[in-house]
Amino acid sequence: MDNLTLTKYRHSGKFGLPAWLGATALAAAATLPLGFVYAYLIKWIPFVYANALLTAGYGLACGYLVGRLLKRAHVRNAKIALLSGLLVGVVALYANWNGHVHALISGAPWVCSLEGIWAIMQLLYEHGSWGLRHGGNVTGVFLAIVWAVEAGCILFFSVTMPGQFIAGMPYCEKTRRWLDQSQSYDTLEALGEPAALAALQEGNITPLLDAKPRPADARLFTRVVLKHSPQCQTFCTLQVQQVTLTPEKDGKLKEDSKDVSADLVLPHDMLETVRQFVSQPAPAPAS
Repeated sequence: MDNLTLTKYRHSGKFGLPAWLGATALAAAATLPLGFVYAYLIKWIPFVYANALLTAGYGLACGYLVGRLLKRAHVRNAKIALLSGLLVGVVALYANWNGHVHALISGAPWVCSLEGIWAIMQLLYEHGSWGLRHGGNVTGVFLAIVWAVEAGCILFFSVTMPGQFIAGMPYCEKTRRWLDQSQSYDTLEALGEPAALAALQEGNITPLLDAKPRPADARLFTRVVLKHSPQCQTFCTLQVQQVTLTPEKDGKLKEDSKDVSADLVLPHDMLETVRQFVSQPAPAPAS
């Protein structure tokens, strides 16, 4: 085929205000029990590295929850998803401290006021509640820096994950379905020619159709990602990635993938043709 250029997929940016508000409010409410779980795990597992992982996990859980609920609310706007993530992230910070106060103080209310939390923070700033292996409790500026890093980590994942979740999943406006089924094919050789890569970046898939099969032992190759939905018979999408496998000290191969093209709109009646083409197995290595 000559000059087969596909349109780059872009979200419509549409969303329903009541559904968006409901999804954001539900995600924010869910951070309250998550905050208790996070706070008590921090209390019961007093190890710095484990606590760092727990903080990242709490932020990831909040961000993932926002993304899933926005998907159910049919939000097709990455900026609105970021806004939801920010709002929920701020509530998640409150939920973290609310759970933290309850874990530290016997008889503390299940839902603390902001004034009460601020008073506890001032007390901890002066006296601390935990310390390093050598020395007394951590207090003052150093403790404030730890709090700031923790808050930044929670906000980072809460804000960025929903936008990435929405941006990476095409949506069919006609059938109101997400193209959430994805298959990856690693059967084509690496496309190293600058002209071929430039063409793919512009949506021209001719270099892809001219590519040879990937050698069985190749550590640099082309990946084709097809996204579709059984309920959408209008279109699917095709994305091209360049993949590099690098051996590590333990003998395992580390994968590094780089997007060559955006999600490209592929007519649904071409899905099986493209799938058959990229499903061809790589030839066996020469003996």
